[in-house]
Amino acid sequence: DTDRRKCWGLLLSTLVPFSLLPNPVSHGSEIINGNEVKPHSLPFMALLASHESVCGGTLIDSKWVLTAAHCKFAFQKE
Repeated sequence: DTDRRKCWGLLLSTLVPFSLLPNPVSHGSEIINGNEVKPHSLPFMALLASHESVCGGTLIDSKWVLTAAHCKFAFQKE
């Protein structure tokens, strides 16, 4: 029982520091298996961009864009 505790203690003391490291940031393309399209060939697509965030959306009406929920908060005025 004591050996088992020592083994777990050694394992945890080895793994815990690695769990505290920040996640690596990918600087490559975030699109996997996508297809390149010609500019202006998808008139229903929207780009929402600011100095902090970029989101895509779909035009569902002349005044409405459907996008992901996290994009609303990225572009919401405080």
